[in-house]
Amino acid sequence: MKIRRLAAVLLWLAAACSVEPPTAPDATPVDPGAPPEEDGVPAVTQTGTFRNLAGHSASGRVDVVFDNGTATITLASDVRFTRVPGPVLYLNTTDNANTGSPLRIANLSSSSGPASFTVQVDPSVQYTRVLIWCDPFNVGVGSAVMAPSP
Repeated sequence: MKIRRLAAVLLWLAAACSVEPPTAPDATPVDPGAPPEEDGVPAVTQTGTFRNLAGHSASGRVDVVFDNGTATITLASDVRFTRVPGPVLYLNTTDNANTGSPLRIANLSSSSGPASFTVQVDPSVQYTRVLIWCDPFNVGVGSAVMAPSP
């Protein structure tokens, strides 16, 4: 029995080690202190709350401000998620970092908030999700569906 269990674990590890992370492009960071260019289009603020993905735990609020080709993603102090190797923050149009229009925002150094990232985004993409993704195992940890802030 122990040999079967050990064999199953070894097979799982071998499969997991061969997993490729999502092929999303990396976002280009922007100096958050730089004054925004004036284009006459008002900034759009969206808010969401993380929910669990793939059996992992994720909770807490995230705000995204889209302004003239940039996005500032702010994880609130109440953000918490399952500790996983290599957690990465994504903007996307779906709950899966392998589909839609994923944009890799940043590696997360902690499994709790707060954190803030300002990056360039394609203004023609309507990002609707913020994802926390375990890149080494290519599995979702949490997703927040974004909605306009009141």
